[in-house]
Amino acid sequence: MSRIPLPHPDEVRGDTDLNVFVPGLMGAGILLSAVILISDGIKRLLPSRGERRRTEIAKGVHGLVSGAARAAGWTVGPRSGPRRGLRSRNAYAAGALTLIGASWAVYRAGESTYSGGGTLEGNLWPLGFGIGFGIAFGIAGSTLVILAVAHRHLPRRAAALVAKSPLGRLHAPPDDYAQRARLLAPAKGES
Repeated sequence: MSRIPLPHPDEVRGDTDLNVFVPGLMGAGILLSAVILISDGIKRLLPSRGERRRTEIAKGVHGLVSGAARAAGWTVGPRSGPRRGLRSRNAYAAGALTLIGASWAVYRAGESTYSGGGTLEGNLWPLGFGIGFGIAFGIAGSTLVILAVAHRHLPRRAAALVAKSPLGRLHAPPDDYAQRARLLAPAKGES
């Protein structure tokens, strides 16, 4: 049996295209995965379309009832948006670690790129973006550290921030899924 000689790597043409294409494709896939994960996280923090619709209906009903109550001589307080409460302490701590880690990673990436003849040594606009993102991640992480440490004893401004932003979780109305499931469940002895 004779062996077929393999060509020398210098003689092979065309394999250099794969050296650029495959890492580029992998990088694009990683970036797309990161964008999908971030958008899913943002969607979970914001109220759903149903929650927004219920809030709009409740505001309309409140306006109608408050007008009738004022006509009868009663006083009615203002209607607020959906109520938000504290998330768990672990959720704030995990978010703080993630954001502070991202801030540190942005700092290290900028330091290694711009020191000692890095690839972006002469360009300052990427450095500005890096500093901006690093500061934003650091501030957000510090806010979550404050929320994790002073969990039940928040300062007034922090409590207002939690009540009006996605940092707090929406409270489910009392007639939510569990009560509906109880009402729709068959009685004992029925099938």
